[in-house]
Amino acid sequence: MPSLLSKITLCFVFCFSLSSLAQCQQKKEIWQAIEKQDSLIKSAKITWQGSILSFPEKNYDLQQAKVNIAQQARKQNLPPEAVKQWEAAAVQAIQSQILGSEQKFEKTFVVEWPRVKGEVMWAAKTDLQGVVQKGFAASRDVDYFDGKNLVEMRGGAKSETDYPQRGVVSKNSSLQMQYTAFRFGDAQFLFGAPLSQIVKEGNMDQVTSQEVIFRLKAPETSSWKGLPVTIFVSRQYRRLTSLEVRSPDGFLFFRQKATDWKQYADGIWFPNKIVATLFTGESKLAVKEELSLTAAAWNASADLNELRPTVVVPKGTVLDDLRFTPRRPIRYKVRKQLPPDESVLRMIEEHEKKDVQGERQQQLTTVRNIALPVGALLFIGGLIWWRRSRQTST
Repeated sequence: MPSLLSKITLCFVFCFSLSSLAQCQQKKEIWQAIEKQDSLIKSAKITWQGSILSFPEKNYDLQQAKVNIAQQARKQNLPPEAVKQWEAAAVQAIQSQILGSEQKFEKTFVVEWPRVKGEVMWAAKTDLQGVVQKGFAASRDVDYFDGKNLVEMRGGAKSETDYPQRGVVSKNSSLQMQYTAFRFGDAQFLFGAPLSQIVKEGNMDQVTSQEVIFRLKAPETSSWKGLPVTIFVSRQYRRLTSLEVRSPDGFLFFRQKATDWKQYADGIWFPNKIVATLFTGESKLAVKEELSLTAAAWNASADLNELRPTVVVPKGTVLDDLRFTPRRPIRYKVRKQLPPDESVLRMIEEHEKKDVQGERQQQLTTVRNIALPVGALLFIGGLIWWRRSRQTST
């Protein structure tokens, strides 16, 4: 006969097992609801109006910052005029950090899974004293993924007369793409990216009556590089409502929060307001960004013509293609859109032939440069030997 203690233990184990099964089932149902919400979004065009307020920073070494900017500019491999523009914009950005600034903008995202396009138009920028700052009239920020190729833009042009835009083409798996095209490091997936492509079911840590909490570490490819990330998801909207990034010791580094939710056609939930805050090491507010939704069009209402590759990769863009020779990229200028793989491979083959011919020519030049002096020395040595041998014979 089992003792009373054994019965109590068995009962406790049984109850604990039932509770664990219930929790697992609950998490599974929640995850299925999140995936269902994600599946509702096929395409979208989302426009925000917002402002970014940067607070003044003290004890900033402006002279050293200018030296660092000049060093970085030399590594950009840009035309001289472009280098001047880049340095001027970078110095102005540093001065904005020292003095503090406010910039107002309109930001539009056009998305179609798995392709993504983002564009930022700056309207005005002033310092905290209200003085208008120049050089930020317009800029682009574009990432494009067509299921096979990823294009990351590295620069922007304000007009066709400016230096061409630059970018990098590479092959990327969908797992890597979710942190690049959806910009995990900048939390821009709040603007419409599927939540299930940011977090996984295994990241689910806690469930309350109002929200689901996911905990994970930012990938090394993001700007947060392995820092602890906490994501809060509403059980009602089944979308991300808040995100926090902390240092390894628990210091709050970044927070982004979405509020004023609205349900659109097809059952899609989306926020009307987003507030992002960035903190310094002294727990002081460094930057505050506020966004208000201007317009949101979903699925059939979105203008998918804006997703053409000619739009995503503008004509004249200089690309470093890493898809076939990652260690030694091939560089070319976009004429209409990304060239076919065969064209890029032909360019690589032609460059390799030129490299082989160049190496052979260099080898011949080296041999000639060595052979001529050696031949001359041998001739002179032979002539001296011949004269001495004649003098000896006489």
